[in-house]
Amino acid sequence: MKFKLLLLLALALLLIPRSVEAGCTFSVNGDANTMVSSCSFDNDIDGIDEGADASSTTNTGELRIAGGTLTITATQQISLGKLTLTGGSLAIIDGGRLAIGKTLWYIDADQDSYVTSLTPQLLAAKPVGGIRKAFLTPLGIDCNDNDGGAAGAGPQHVFRTSPQQCYTDADGDTYTNGPEANSSCINATTCAAATKASASSHGALMATYTAGRLRDAATATDCGDGNTNAHPGQTVYYSTSFTNTVTGLAYDWNCSGAQEKDPSQPLYVCNTTGCASHVFTISNGFSAATACGATGTWTTYAGAVAGTCTTTIGGAGTTCPATSATTVAQKCR
Repeated sequence: MKFKLLLLLALALLLIPRSVEAGCTFSVNGDANTMVSSCSFDNDIDGIDEGADASSTTNTGELRIAGGTLTITATQQISLGKLTLTGGSLAIIDGGRLAIGKTLWYIDADQDSYVTSLTPQLLAAKPVGGIRKAFLTPLGIDCNDNDGGAAGAGPQHVFRTSPQQCYTDADGDTYTNGPEANSSCINATTCAAATKASASSHGALMATYTAGRLRDAATATDCGDGNTNAHPGQTVYYSTSFTNTVTGLAYDWNCSGAQEKDPSQPLYVCNTTGCASHVFTISNGFSAATACGATGTWTTYAGAVAGTCTTTIGGAGTTCPATSATTVAQKCR
């Protein structure tokens, strides 16, 4: 009964103009949020939103007014799970709305915890693609709300600052192919946390994106952002080609601007000039220079120990050993 009387007294102030002090701060204890000085919520759609999980339709968030006046302005819709007056008062300006038990939802179509708009919806039931406000920390705008997943799942979108731009990592290999045309970070607060050394996927810090993986004057770009194997720093050699959107070199897997042949695939060598001192040079390899990706004749020596001239090579040890041949593809990067 005491609670009802206090609430009626507070609501009697509905149409009385009051000065509005923005930015409520609360003392938080579990789902209970206690205010002790006059304030109003920052946004037109706002409130205290607590729940068991991101899909829950029950708001357990409690506002306790222990001092000061909470003012709900004429344009505001405020959601609370529960209101308790232990002191202070509540003022709702004509046009304002207080919804007890409603929940605050953002639309997150790909369910990656980054939303299409920073303006929530005040609803009683979960909307399609909805996620509760209580489970979005930090709150960030999604460059593309249809590309959920972590690094490696691709495609990803990466924020960076200076300038504030959105970079695309289409194949999810954590290397970007440069900024999107006319793109910018919508949420400056989120972007401020992302730097050249620590970029972010969908607005949240993501340690897998490092300085060398963002395009700027000092670093390289992903020259094949449709293939996870093509990126700056690639150490593996491949005999297959890819579409290189930067250098145009189909076997430049490390985006260096050159096609480097695998050093483990040299030309075949048999040099007997040192046999007088019982030393000669021999190695397996291609019988002739072979282009990246092409198939060449791979020559393998037999019947000799590399680096030693013996009569098994022939007569005085001046003849190259017998060889066998197979076909091998030239690998490059």
